[in-house]
Parts: sequence; structure tokens; C-alpha cells
Amino acid sequence: MLTKVNTIQDLSDYTQKKSRCLILSNRLEIIGSNIREIRKKQNLLQIDLAVMVGIDRAYLSEIENGKTNVSISLLYAIADALREPIINIIPK
Repeated sequence: MLTKVNTIQDLSDYTQKKSRCLILSNRLEIIGSNIREIRKKQNLLQIDLAVMVGIDRAYLSEIENGKTNVSISLLYAIADALREPIINIIPK
């Protein structure tokens, strides 16, 4: 989708929004990567962790690949299931 930019302010607003989206995307990728790394260190399959947390394996895959936003309550459930402090999952 193309975004129409008419003024310098429009360009600034667009740039800021795009920057926030990139930051969020990067954070989601880091969270997913951290979950995957911890899960693999514990020799758990995605299906194992998904069942422990009560979500679908495909949804866990999307989380691990940084493709979907995840609620804080679900992050805590994943951390609890992995027996890890949540600080080990979220970006610092």
C-alpha cells in the first residue's frame, strides 16, 4: 500500500510510524528467538510447549518466528512453562 505524503510533517509522521513498526517487529523477533532457544535447550518440541501453555502449535510457531504479537499474560505462561524468568524472554 502506498502512503501519500504531501508535506514535511506528513513525511515525518510516516517515518516515525515506520520506525515504530520496525522496532516492534525487531522486538517480536527477539522474543520469538529467545523462546525458541530456551525451548530447544530444554529438548522440548513446539507441540510440547504449546500443550503446556494451552495454545496451538502453529500459533507458537508464529510467535517463535516473530510473526505475531503476543500478550503479556501469554509471555508469562510461556516463561512459567519453560521455568524461566520472563526477563530471559523479553528484550532488554
